[in-house]
Amino acid sequence: MNRQVLAMSVGFALLSAMAAPLAGQGGSAKVLPDTREIVRVDVFVQDATPIAAGGVAMALKNAGTLDLYNLDEMARLNDRLAVGLPTDEARASAMVAARVNELTEVQMAAYAHAANGQARANSFKIDRTPAVVINEKHVYYGATSIEYAIGAFRAGR
Repeated sequence: MNRQVLAMSVGFALLSAMAAPLAGQGGSAKVLPDTREIVRVDVFVQDATPIAAGGVAMALKNAGTLDLYNLDEMARLNDRLAVGLPTDEARASAMVAARVNELTEVQMAAYAHAANGQARANSFKIDRTPAVVINEKHVYYGATSIEYAIGAFRAGR
């Protein structure tokens, strides 16, 4: 029963996130120059599979080129919405709807980011973490640091 209610609340966040087009999707394909230019980096982790971020990663983050997604975040947010729900499905649904309506802008942004991360991971067919996706095309699994994945990308591996 709680999973159904949670699915409804997640649906709200997912619809919001999926309404915004994913960057780089659609349009004409562009061949990247041989200089191995980094245009975008998506990093996917879970609580049990963190990844180190050094100076290069921080510079990319500050430039708006790197996004970090913890794929466990959506479940964590949903767990907060589910606290103390009654067993009656109608009452539980009403409580979740009321809680969603009371979310702050910061909380809604957290839901949107978590949902966007899930959608991006699905679009890249990420099947394990940590995963670093560079330029929406090159996927590096199991890297212990973002810099390692960027180094592998620049080395052509």
